[in-house]
Amino acid sequence: MSFGGGQSGERRSADDYVRKGMGGVAGWFAGADVDLFRILPDRLTAAGVEGDLLEIGVFKGRSAVLLGYATRPGEKLLLCDLFGRDAGDTANEEEMTGVYGRFGARVSERAEFEATWLRFHDTLPDILEGPSGDLAARYADRRFRFAHVDGSHLYEIVRDDLAYCRSTMVPGGIVVLDDHRSLHTPGVSMATWEQVVNGGLVPLAATASKLYATWDAAACPVGADDLRALAGGLGYVPVTDDLGGHQIVVFVPNDYWWDPGRSWLVRARRGLLPPVLERGLRKVQSRRGAGKTAPAPVGAG
Repeated sequence: MSFGGGQSGERRSADDYVRKGMGGVAGWFAGADVDLFRILPDRLTAAGVEGDLLEIGVFKGRSAVLLGYATRPGEKLLLCDLFGRDAGDTANEEEMTGVYGRFGARVSERAEFEATWLRFHDTLPDILEGPSGDLAARYADRRFRFAHVDGSHLYEIVRDDLAYCRSTMVPGGIVVLDDHRSLHTPGVSMATWEQVVNGGLVPLAATASKLYATWDAAACPVGADDLRALAGGLGYVPVTDDLGGHQIVVFVPNDYWWDPGRSWLVRARRGLLPPVLERGLRKVQSRRGAGKTAPAPVGAG
């Protein structure tokens, strides 16, 4: 199935991809993040924040294809991935093999990714086939308004990925960090919060999988009030917390506080499961708990 590419009918094409095409592209990109990837780049454009888009870590292209619809005339999408090549670093290679091996997944080779991309877009994006550490030397002059960091989970590599994003981000641009809170990715958590504490990174929003942040909150057109309204409009419970004088809005699923038949052990395990398995688990638990009365959510704010 092809939905066409180019710049005409972008919003319609993006909607078609999400409704009809995205399910055929493997990956863990789902839920609130799909909505935010459709909405936030457009908010930046509407506010006059201009620049290219970046994704580090493509896998099969599930989120990259959606970002392709967010590019505007004169902008480019730059993708960086090994596409099955040797990482050139033993620790990185072992980490990649371990992560994908646990989920029984196979990384995408470049030809496979390009074939997927061309089902939805007319022309290929800019592609760096290699480690993200090459970005600074090859693309130091790029300027990004939206960057998605979803590559290695090793602290040193994520730290350097964030340093590159910081050096190339336009004022008010947004960076998105995947796996900022997963149990199997402490290196991502350390690099992320190190930037928050020492690097001036300001968290804006968080979902179960990703953290949305900026290095220039004053110039960023997306604020806490906007995000609270957006979360509520999308069917999530917006929970706000203050982090060093800046408000972060967490997109909390309505069933977070109560899920029929779910134990605390299962809740902990859910942090390790890809979204497709989490959804299946919720369906099973809902059937087990049919007929029970749900208590009111606790702590919703």
